[in-house]
Amino acid sequence: MVEIYPDITVTNKLEKRIADGFGAQFYASVNGTNCYVILRPIKVSDTDQPWSLGQIIPFSAIMQEARGTLYISILVMFLGLGLLAFVVWLIAKNITSPIVTIRDRLNIMALGDIDSSKKVVIDSGDELEELGNSLNSLVDGLNSAEVFAREIGKGNLDANFNLLGDNDLLGKSLLDMRQSLKESREQEDLRKAEEDRQNWATKGLALFGDILRRNNDNLHELSYEIIQNLVTYLGTNQGGIFVVNDADPSQLVLEMTACYAYDRRKFLERTIVPGEGMVGRCFLERKRIYMTAVPNSYITITSGLGQENPRALLLIPMLVNDNIFGVIEIASFSELPEYKIEFVEKVSQSIAATISSTKINIRTAELLARAQQQAEELAAQEEEMRQNMEELQATQEEMERKRTEQEKLQSQLGEEKALLDALMLNIPDFVYFKDTDSRFIRISKSMVKLFMAQTPDDLIGKSDFDFHSKEHANIAFNEEKAIMDTQKPIVDHVVHEQFDDGREQWVSTTKMPLFNEHGEVVGYLGH
Repeated sequence: MVEIYPDITVTNKLEKRIADGFGAQFYASVNGTNCYVILRPIKVSDTDQPWSLGQIIPFSAIMQEARGTLYISILVMFLGLGLLAFVVWLIAKNITSPIVTIRDRLNIMALGDIDSSKKVVIDSGDELEELGNSLNSLVDGLNSAEVFAREIGKGNLDANFNLLGDNDLLGKSLLDMRQSLKESREQEDLRKAEEDRQNWATKGLALFGDILRRNNDNLHELSYEIIQNLVTYLGTNQGGIFVVNDADPSQLVLEMTACYAYDRRKFLERTIVPGEGMVGRCFLERKRIYMTAVPNSYITITSGLGQENPRALLLIPMLVNDNIFGVIEIASFSELPEYKIEFVEKVSQSIAATISSTKINIRTAELLARAQQQAEELAAQEEEMRQNMEELQATQEEMERKRTEQEKLQSQLGEEKALLDALMLNIPDFVYFKDTDSRFIRISKSMVKLFMAQTPDDLIGKSDFDFHSKEHANIAFNEEKAIMDTQKPIVDHVVHEQFDDGREQWVSTTKMPLFNEHGEVVGYLGH
């Protein structure tokens, strides 16, 4: 090998490999020809000398048969590839057409178009048909979800929805959404109901605040306004107000000050002793009584349709600062919710305070009226006393004036009387004064002898009928009567007089009417 093929031996270290008993195989260029070299160790007899069998085969010799096979293989390959391509094309056509359809539908659905017309019809009987059915199921599920979502959007939270399977996350999410919306709606309904109740209570408190500001000086009108509006606002049927009458502190009673039923004012008179009946019990216990089983004999609600027992009865004490002023009684055909009962309890405090103020106002008004009346009476008495004092003072002044005038008059009268007495005593002529009955009230002394009397006083109160004939006396009486009636005097009239004793005389007489200070005729004067 070294001698014949030195390059190969040195390059591939064949000397050592042969010596070591290893074979070798490699490609090499031998004499300009590409060859395949194979060395395999062999055992020659019993010698220890290593031997190897080598074979150098040119590539052309090796590849000659393989090349023919290669050409045949290439031809067969191309024929197989063509046939395979046709089969693959045929299979792909049957596979890709549904897949493309499914892909297109999925692309359309990805854009949100999930109309039921997007279903596919595949009758291949294989997995593609199952894939189409799955797509159709998906379309149905999405449409069902869309319809369900639309119903939820409309507020129909009771719409039915069936899950596509145990792992239908979208369906479960929609059901969870519906449940959340239901809970939200329930909470919203509860919140709205609570808000409505609060608004109702607030409006009611404002209403009764305005009512309590009116008629605060008339307990019965105030009670009627309260119970009328309370029955109407609560939507009940009948109500009454019992107010404590503490006129006698040793014997308190509850008096019905107002009653209202069926939109009409009832004029009833009821007096209840504390502890008597439900009203008296509520008054003593000072806490509300609410009954939904009202005894038949307790109360009846009367209307134009007849009488019927209420289903619910509410009694609320009117308390303020631990002081009770009465009881509110409400009867209804329907049960009362708790918030209405709490409203009555709350407004009862304001009612109690107003009733307390009203009673104080009434008492104050009564005391004020009494005090005013007493003041007026006292003022009247003072005015009367003042007037009496003024009158008394005026009377005293008048009396003093009259006394002064009287003294003056008496002085004047005394002087005039003295003059008249002197005249009547000393005048020789006959002078006399007569009253309206023609009786002498004063005569001159000269006439005493004429009538044959002792003193002038013997003639006072007598008339011409006592001294002259009846005929002569009648003539004189009529003449004097005419003078007083006509107030016309007779001057220097000659008269023939004849006395009862037979004496006769002719006299010239003058007669004139006699007036007082008021100008009235009180007699006449004769001469």
